[in-house]
Amino acid sequence: MLENQEKDRRGYYRLPITLPVTVERFNMSNYNQPIKGRTVNISGGGALLAVGEEIGINDNVTVVLDISGTESIEGTVVRSESAGGGSYPHIISVQFAFKIQQQKQRLQRFVEEQRRSASREG
Repeated sequence: MLENQEKDRRGYYRLPITLPVTVERFNMSNYNQPIKGRTVNISGGGALLAVGEEIGINDNVTVVLDISGTESIEGTVVRSESAGGGSYPHIISVQFAFKIQQQKQRLQRFVEEQRRSASREG
């Protein structure tokens, strides 16, 4: 029962963790400047990110983060809102679109290892 409570409605456990990220937004002609940010939480299917610039819903992005090695994960912004001031005044939700199955497995393994580590400490 507790295991089900820990998972969100999308079927993935959301790990609250702060990691530095770079978001590369791209369009038909080129990549835009990389945008710095941090994770708020991450799961096997996506991430909630605090970023330094507004990024629109349905924008295609690549999220670059270090989870036991650098990963560049493509996805689509499914939510975007202002979070006020500070270094990262915008919040976006990114749904990952894994092109490489091993990448999804690495992310899911990272989230699970972090979850187990936190439960041992708590």
